[in-house]
Amino acid sequence: MKIPSRNLIPGLLVLMLSACSTTSASKKAATVEGMLNVAGAAINEGDHITALEYLSQAQGLEPDNARAHHLYALAYLGKREYKLAEESARQSVRLDPKLSAARNTLGKILMDLGKFNEAETLFKQAANDLLNREADRAKLNLGILYTKTLKPDLAEQWFKLALEDRTPIACLAHFQLGKISLEKNELPKAERHYRLSAKGVCSGMSETHLAIAQVLSRQKRYEEARAKFVEIQRIFVGTEASDKAIEYLRDLP
Repeated sequence: MKIPSRNLIPGLLVLMLSACSTTSASKKAATVEGMLNVAGAAINEGDHITALEYLSQAQGLEPDNARAHHLYALAYLGKREYKLAEESARQSVRLDPKLSAARNTLGKILMDLGKFNEAETLFKQAANDLLNREADRAKLNLGILYTKTLKPDLAEQWFKLALEDRTPIACLAHFQLGKISLEKNELPKAERHYRLSAKGVCSGMSETHLAIAQVLSRQKRYEEARAKFVEIQRIFVGTEASDKAIEYLRDLP
């Protein structure tokens, strides 16, 4: 076996150390990514303590990970720690201005705090990001913001734009459009939006079912309204929605 010359050995050592360093960095990145995925799943399941545990570990390995700070914001929101949530969301946006999900989350926090101008800017940035897979959420939030700031025409415009993305949360846009149509006394249109809002991921929202029954009642379709209120009692047993259905039933002719 031919032994490498002494002149080649330093170069080989550099290559070996570089390869080890690259492998180590790749392993750390994969570990952090795995922890963040677990944290995200825990947040979706409402287990915010587990999420915070994994996020703490991930941050120990990679303190300036923008996605980690965004997930922190979501976990803090789940714990009703609004100040911490805002701080984490702001840090995420600072670390990665292109992370539209973080901009949308920060906008939602600021909207809830009444900071409408800053929230509006963040929502528009996220909504107009062509690479944002969740642009529909920002559009929906813009509609809600304009509803809160008494700009119904703009609200309706953004709710319709959210519908055009044809995502599972379109039902939430339909619900908001139903409310707008009801305020305009456009009852058939309101009914259509409410019925569409009671499908898919929103099918378990008692508000949509109550809204359908109320619209039927306002159209003087009392038997249909009565049947819907009874259905609500059966589906949402022991809830506030069931109690409201009982009250509305008493008031029907």
